[in-house]
Amino acid sequence: APGILHLATPVFYQHLEEFSGIALSNANAKITATQFEEDANDGLLNAKEIAKLDFSKTSLVLLSATETGADKNSAKGILSIQRALKNTGVNTILFSQWKVPDKQTQEMMALFYINRLSGMDVHRAFYAAQKDIRKLYTSPYYWAGFVLIE
Repeated sequence: APGILHLATPVFYQHLEEFSGIALSNANAKITATQFEEDANDGLLNAKEIAKLDFSKTSLVLLSATETGADKNSAKGILSIQRALKNTGVNTILFSQWKVPDKQTQEMMALFYINRLSGMDVHRAFYAAQKDIRKLYTSPYYWAGFVLIE
């Protein structure tokens, strides 16, 4: 397992946990209930499938293109993906609670990695990057959606 896993791909959060997942290759087709079958070769990695993985050596997972296809009642789906990742051994997860535009997401991630490479720990790197993004974009829409959890 990698030390850091960065997935810049859609994460689908739905109100039913089994319909939440991460879109990988071959996930271009319209998402239907049958496509979320466990262990199906559908390009979608659902929470149950994630829970079977071993990320005990992965200290950080970044989900930078999340909140795609979510509905108003998706909190349970958001938690199911986070819980599945935490149960596999991931220490820290950085994700966005809503679809932040690509430009601002790229800037946030670039600042985060620059801070990490300069020697900051994960928390300091995240908060410094978020502070810098706030200077560029005053609207919380562009920076408040990013969350770091342990």
